[in-house]
Amino acid sequence: MRIMAAKKLRVFRADASSCNGCDIEVLEALLPRFKVGEHVELVYEPEQAEALVITGGANFKTADEVKAVYEKLREPKIVICVGSCAISKGI
Repeated sequence: MRIMAAKKLRVFRADASSCNGCDIEVLEALLPRFKVGEHVELVYEPEQAEALVITGGANFKTADEVKAVYEKLREPKIVICVGSCAISKGI
């Protein structure tokens, strides 16, 4: 991680059938008042990202889609699950 400290972590956001509540929280965290944007950049193509933020509980269809997105990430391929649905399917 020391090598990455000099540049922003590029993050791609994947929605795995969420209600969009956690998506709003992820985007809100990037507001200037939290200063996360100084270290994190949200990108719109998975090939540009080193990290994947997943929201929503993956089902059979979205699990394959999320896996395909993961395969496109750059190394070190960091995965961050946000919200109880992504972490434990809302249980």
